[in-house]
Amino acid sequence: MNCQFEKINDRYKCKVCGYEIISDTDRIFRKCKSRGLGDTIAKITEFLHIPKCGGCVNRQEILNQLIPFSIPKDDINTSGNYVQSNNQ
Repeated sequence: MNCQFEKINDRYKCKVCGYEIISDTDRIFRKCKSRGLGDTIAKITEFLHIPKCGGCVNRQEILNQLIPFSIPKDDINTSGNYVQSNNQ
């Protein structure tokens, strides 16, 4: 799924995955990161040219909620990169 950017001040932010960019040209071919298992399955079925059925979007959202691929915001630094926390 392609990112759906909207301009916010001097940046662009994807309405789907929240990815932020500064350059207008970077947003043309950007693919959203999978929010969860549902997004990953949707990408695979799109790649294999399997047509979507009526319940696909519902299942995709449910799977994203059940099995999310998120990193806690505390583990992301100001430049948007993952940093391993020392909390054990």
